[in-house]
Amino acid sequence: LLHLEKRMQQSGNFPKNKTLTHEKLLQLIAAKIKKTDLEYAKEDVRVFLHDPKALDIWSEQFFFDLLPHLKSE
Repeated sequence: LLHLEKRMQQSGNFPKNKTLTHEKLLQLIAAKIKKTDLEYAKEDVRVFLHDPKALDIWSEQFFFDLLPHLKSE
């Protein structure tokens, strides 16, 4: 988590005077999920998949359901 915090600060995506906590990370990811155009993302990665139907499960709810399983150190 500390390494991610430093890289995010280095790139200007997180304030240098703040600490990245697990809870804050989840909030940031949730905000990004809400902003993401999933149909565009699907089209972007479809060419790399053997079975494009694997993308059928991608939805905002799918990614929100994954958040509680995210672990950080």
